[in-house]
Amino acid sequence: NLGLALVHSPEEVRIEVVFVHGLNGSRSVTWRNSLGDFWPAWLGESIHGSRIWTYGYNSAVWRSPSEDVLELHTARLLEECVQKGVGRKSAKVVFVCHSLGGILVKSVS
Repeated sequence: NLGLALVHSPEEVRIEVVFVHGLNGSRSVTWRNSLGDFWPAWLGESIHGSRIWTYGYNSAVWRSPSEDVLELHTARLLEECVQKGVGRKSAKVVFVCHSLGGILVKSVS
């Protein structure tokens, strides 16, 4: 449940969407509806040309969210995006974030 995982990849990529969960979340559980459906997968079917990703990291609240840990998570997110070519095949990358996930993504820019 850690790292960058591909959810959907079309033949022609126009836009990439990366979901980043928040505190006490995970890349597979945070983005489920009340019925347990993993709704980011639906975007790939609904938005033509969209490549969908989820990113997971250890966001346990009982661990100290020190600045060093946040910087480490930010560096790993950026490194995995580069390694897996996020943004390379498309003009647009959109991050969908919840709580701490937004802070991580904002730290990248």
